[in-house]
Amino acid sequence: MQEYQIPDKPDYRSDMDKSNCVRRFLEIGTGHITEKDNDSLATEFPDYHTDGLICRPYEYGYWIWVPDEEEEFTQFIENLRDAEYSEALVKIFEKARRLDCDYIVIDQSGPYHDDLEEFEW
Repeated sequence: MQEYQIPDKPDYRSDMDKSNCVRRFLEIGTGHITEKDNDSLATEFPDYHTDGLICRPYEYGYWIWVPDEEEEFTQFIENLRDAEYSEALVKIFEKARRLDCDYIVIDQSGPYHDDLEEFEW
């Protein structure tokens, strides 16, 4: 029997063939965001995209895009702070970036993470 060989990890961001692209996402429970952040995400994004924050609300939470370019991410975090989103949300984006995630899924039944702040609302 031939031994299975693990294929090399492709760099889908630079690879011309995107047909086999698999994306990573960080899933968290809604208890990791403040009520104010939740209200802002729910009311500011009926059209999917506002000022660099790409957010797709759904019945139980949000899918949010995480910028992948260093300079773009830095500006994005400044924009979040200027728009008065919480530092808790900033830390969620920083964790997603550190884990090389393309998206954050904030879901009412999502998991809780020990390294993220929790809120009751």
